Amino acid sequence: AGRILQRFSKDLDAIDQQLPSSLGQFMASALQIIGSMIAIIIVSPNFVLALIPIFYLYGTITNYYRVVARDLKRLDSVSRSPIYSHFSESLGGLSIIRVFQRNEAFCRDNEGRVDDSIACFNALKIVDRWLSVRLEFLGNLIVLASAILTITSNSRAGIAGISLNNALS
Repeated sequence: AGRILQRFSKDLDAIDQQLPSSLGQFMASALQIIGSMIAIIIVSPNFVLALIPIFYLYGTITNYYRVVARDLKRLDSVSRSPIYSHFSESLGGLSIIRVFQRNEAFCRDNEGRVDDSIACFNALKIVDRWLSVRLEFLGNLIVLASAILTITSNSRAGIAGISLNNALS
């Protein structure tokens, strides 16, 4: 029951603390992206054709990431719980552990649990980096497509600069 209560309180904390700021960041980013895309499309209407494969790749990559990240977050959460329970059990039975001189065994057991938790956490961070590299690549494709279409459309320098500046953002 304690494990369920701990997980429930952590979920509520995530909803109360992280959701509002994440929603605000999402809205700001979405509006910035939409504004940039509109500015680029006004300068180079053919940019819409370049967006179709880029958005398809974006959807494919994020769907793949979402499945893997969800499982890794679950593993990270599951691997963290034994650390807390082992630590509280060790504190509760500290006098018994010392009497029977089992300090080293409990330390090794704790280190093994921490190593498992760190391995899950590192895997989650590696997957985050994987997504970041691919999204940066897609952003660079947007800049490339905008630059090529701006050059081929014989736009004036000021308008071309606005288009490339928006593509870079």
